[in-house]
Amino acid sequence: MCIRFAYFVNSTDVQRNENNTKIDVIARGCHTASIWSIELDNSFGWQLIIGPFNPTACTQGIYFRITQKRPTRVAVAFDDITIAQCGTLNVLTTVEPPFTTPFNKTSLNYINYILLITILLFMLNIRRSY
Repeated sequence: MCIRFAYFVNSTDVQRNENNTKIDVIARGCHTASIWSIELDNSFGWQLIIGPFNPTACTQGIYFRITQKRPTRVAVAFDDITIAQCGTLNVLTTVEPPFTTPFNKTSLNYINYILLITILLFMLNIRRSY
């Protein structure tokens, strides 16, 4: 079995390459084992990790532990956490969204657009009447 997840780290008030923040992913059950670990200040966007579990059959808890060498402001986020057979965890890919989204008359964008035009026309009519 493997775990796949995305992580994001952004620290402030740190020296270049200080590596002040440490992330540990630990499995605890029959055995305690480190699945993955890193020390960094900035992940420069979302990063994807796949890590294997200890190959024993037992119930395990997964712990995400964040520690710092010294207290600083840091944002740490995890997303898309999946546990499955290692061979079934395909690498995630992202697709660039189109530059423009076509209007659909039932979409929230279309409704907001019509509402904005209506409010602007109403305000122009009020201003012209004075």
